[in-house]
Amino acid sequence: KHDIWLIGQVTKVKHIEGKQLSVELIDAESQDTSKAPVARIIAFGPKVDLLWSKFFEETGQELGEGIRLRTKISVDFDVKYGLTGRIIEIDPRLTIGAIEAQLKKIRETLKREQLWTKNQILPGPLDYCRIAVIHPSGASGYKDFKSDASILENLGLVKFFYLESTFEGANSESQILQAFQQAFDLHKAKCLDAICIIRG
Repeated sequence: KHDIWLIGQVTKVKHIEGKQLSVELIDAESQDTSKAPVARIIAFGPKVDLLWSKFFEETGQELGEGIRLRTKISVDFDVKYGLTGRIIEIDPRLTIGAIEAQLKKIRETLKREQLWTKNQILPGPLDYCRIAVIHPSGASGYKDFKSDASILENLGLVKFFYLESTFEGANSESQILQAFQQAFDLHKAKCLDAICIIRG
């Protein structure tokens, strides 16, 4: 039995703390991803949380749909799951490289469309009274933010508008754009002073 390195794009993740991590991968280079073969890799027990937290610490994001992943697996046969790959190690370098490449592409597009410095030349508001908050559902950062923000809101000093959006997975782009559109509609009705984006 030999360990092998597997590279693919994540299509599904199931994480149960301290118990199980299950990841489905497809060939990211496939011309038709809907027909690409799916590989299922898993980890059990204490190793699950170690793999999960280490990936987040090294990449700055949670393991989720759409991410390119390089992982070392041991091929096993499980009575319940059939032929599967047991996760031994995750190499974050491929993921980090893909994230950097995407960020570079976004920056270049913003500069080409002369949008890169637009926000910097806008005058800052004298007071922050109306703020739109774009956040993923149930994120701990959102809960912490809302706990502190509610103090200002209860005093009538600031009005917060909470707009929910996923930040990972196949639908994240459309949901983030939808949240920005909602913020823009709020701004047209009555000017917003800022948009706050809470990642996690």
